[in-house]
Amino acid sequence: MKDIKKRLHEHAMAVIGERISHTRQDIEDALESVMENEKSSVGDKFETGREMARQELDKLRNAFDNLVKMQNLLQRINPEHVSDIVENGALVITDKNNFFVSTGLGRLEMDGETYLLISRSAPLMASFIGKKKGDKVEFNKNTFKIIEIY
Repeated sequence: MKDIKKRLHEHAMAVIGERISHTRQDIEDALESVMENEKSSVGDKFETGREMARQELDKLRNAFDNLVKMQNLLQRINPEHVSDIVENGALVITDKNNFFVSTGLGRLEMDGETYLLISRSAPLMASFIGKKKGDKVEFNKNTFKIIEIY
């Protein structure tokens, strides 16, 4: 399982790195658009275009900041560390799902198993934090039994 945990961590780092790279390029493109709209600022039509370009740039910068935060969080996770409790970086095996408590990247198939890469701040995972092997967790009328934690 340590190998799976390490591979899940590596996958998450790669996905976030790729998203950061794409978002950085999108920001550069949006900056060019803003600059072009600055050059031709005549009339309401151009004011609207410039404002839309600025809003898009702000949205991209926020997305970039969030991705960097996710990357920093992932970098603090030691995939070699084995946990006794559900905490950030834990691989949690339950009777219903397998969770890697890291960042919200969703489902990943690996070696015939499905893993959910989920943030510790997600409502579901918040109910798991601090629990141990054998504990049961209730969430939205579902009961999860923790089979193992790595």
